[in-house]
Amino acid sequence: MAVFLTLVFLLFSSSAIEAATVYLKNGSVIRDVTDYEKVDGKVRMKVYGGILEISAEDVEKIEAGETPPAERLEPARSEGQRVAPKPYTPVETYLPPEEPKPDPRLLNIETRLKQIEKETGELDGLKKDYDRIRLRIEVLFQKGIKRARAAGKDDSQWLNFLDSQERFWVQTNTLKKKQMEKEASDADARLAELAREKEALLKEKAEIEGLAQ
Repeated sequence: MAVFLTLVFLLFSSSAIEAATVYLKNGSVIRDVTDYEKVDGKVRMKVYGGILEISAEDVEKIEAGETPPAERLEPARSEGQRVAPKPYTPVETYLPPEEPKPDPRLLNIETRLKQIEKETGELDGLKKDYDRIRLRIEVLFQKGIKRARAAGKDDSQWLNFLDSQERFWVQTNTLKKKQMEKEASDADARLAELAREKEALLKEKAEIEGLAQ
């Protein structure tokens, strides 16, 4: 009887292989690894049911010392019979889903929308400069006429009744106003065109995103 117990103990001891636990950086855990090695940047693991390979960069750490659960071993049917492990399916490695690649059409639309916003800002700035100069000249024009009439002079002499600094400013910016007048007129037409294009792009973008959902 003592000989039989000793034989059974040795059989079970040989089956209880020290197992390792592999922890992955994505939070997954692979248990009951009976053997492993690092080869060519990969960790090759032996588990019940086959061989599993994974990139070494995805491995956080490996801990040894755990033995395979006893329930995976069948009791000996007769004296001297070796205990065989039950078939075991290796733990499936969890991999996070790949981020969906952006639709190139959406990238093109976003790029064009940014270009439209930039051009719109530049044209708005040009129009504001033109309006500022135009309104300032109009104010000084009315001021000069009022003074000329008070002095009993003709309206055409309004410029002579301004202060020297005001007169200099008007003379300097009148030419600039004429140059900007055509640009401001063209800016209005261009802004309307850009607004229509932006509306069409936003509609197309909404349709693409709706189909992707």
